[in-house]
Amino acid sequence: MTLSGRRLARFGAVLMMVIVGLTWSPLVSSPVLASPPALQACTANNVKVTAQQLGEVRGQRLEAFKLKNTGLTECGMYGYPDLTFFTASRLDARVKVVHRTSAYASVTPKLLAIGSNDVVSFGLSYRGATPTTVAPSKDCLVESILIQLPLAPISSRDFAYHESFNACRAGNVVGVTPVEGRALPQRRVT
Repeated sequence: MTLSGRRLARFGAVLMMVIVGLTWSPLVSSPVLASPPALQACTANNVKVTAQQLGEVRGQRLEAFKLKNTGLTECGMYGYPDLTFFTASRLDARVKVVHRTSAYASVTPKLLAIGSNDVVSFGLSYRGATPTTVAPSKDCLVESILIQLPLAPISSRDFAYHESFNACRAGNVVGVTPVEGRALPQRRVT
């Protein structure tokens, strides 16, 4: 073996020891990064829901739903609430829920971390009632809406909201916004 071959062999052996040493016992201690705590979904147990009538815009009746985290820890929501409509006698499957509305600004759903006492919101819109002399049939009069929070476990995500509107006159379409990180859903700028 020549001198340059010996140096090359020695360099290779030293390099191998360094690699093995780094693999088995680190030369430099690095801090262990703690993973962030998992964000728990907001549930009916830690959220208070209040509704607010916002009037009519462009023939659309607007309602805002404020969701306040009443728990002691942060919780999360993402996306659109699920809505189920009921008349006096049954589930009203004729009402169609759409994720767009001409009265509210178009907002992209995103994961919201909601701190204790923080308020977020979502909005509903549907065609406003027009004066009529004919009373709606009981099959058309929605009396309550079951609101299901996004991401929450099925057993603890439901709120009942009692609102009467003529689903047949509203065109059987209700627009809903995603949950937004603001106290009132953002209206569309005209």
